[in-house]
Amino acid sequence: MDTQLFTNYLKDVVDPIHYCKVVTALAHTIRLQTEIDPLYKQVDEEMGEGV
Repeated sequence: MDTQLFTNYLKDVVDPIHYCKVVTALAHTIRLQTEIDPLYKQVDEEMGEGV
């Protein structure tokens, strides 16, 4: 993960606990998205629509 991206995006956040919660939520979102993406491709292929 690109910590510089998080630092720049959240540079105005003054509460470190809130910052950690946001970063954790984004990390979970990214992880879940990498698990979900192949499923979409698989469903499209099974339905004959292709990506």
